[in-house]
Amino acid sequence: MAAPSSPNVKEGPQVFINFRGAELRKTFISHLESALKRIGVNAYIDSNEPAGENLHKLFERIEESNVALAILSSRYTESNWCLKELVKIMECVEQDNLWVIPIFYKLDPGTVKGLDGDFGIQLWNLWRKAGRNRDDRILKWDAALQGVTSKFGLVSETSRNDAAFVDDIITHVQNVLSKDLLLREENTKPRRRGAKYWKLFPILFLVTYLYISRVSTSCILPIQLD
Repeated sequence: MAAPSSPNVKEGPQVFINFRGAELRKTFISHLESALKRIGVNAYIDSNEPAGENLHKLFERIEESNVALAILSSRYTESNWCLKELVKIMECVEQDNLWVIPIFYKLDPGTVKGLDGDFGIQLWNLWRKAGRNRDDRILKWDAALQGVTSKFGLVSETSRNDAAFVDDIITHVQNVLSKDLLLREENTKPRRRGAKYWKLFPILFLVTYLYISRVSTSCILPIQLD
């Protein structure tokens, strides 16, 4: 690997890896996890959880992480838990509590966005398996997939060497973690602080307007509020 190694792996999950286990666990994910740990990044995958642990513990690990890697592969939509994790990841992203980097592993981003071919069929079939218990989860899955494809991601072509692709991912993870740390040190979360205060301006303006009106109605000109 081109990235420098470090024996000190930080405590707590820094990077949560969301992936289709049956397809990638013993190959690409194994290499990626090892590479992250070599540079001192604590990477979390579901096999790190003790046997018998409640699967909802995975959601806690997502909440504790700084970055999530969504490894989108051809069989990704076969897995109910992959999609559940992705929905949770995107909820955390929307709340500005997590960074997400979509990784398109030997898969065209357009296939994910358009739910084309087997990728879309698998999603539909997974929802149909619920029978009479079908709910709106397919809408949540689709929203999460559309949301993650709107983020800047990395694409591995079918012919590309996995080792080189892992190096690219490591570089991007390091950049995002550095940015996240810098913002946290400034007591500012990524894309978070100040985002909500603009919503208070119309309320503050209205209160000020009403107060001034009560003090001196003769000095107030008509104001149109949006």
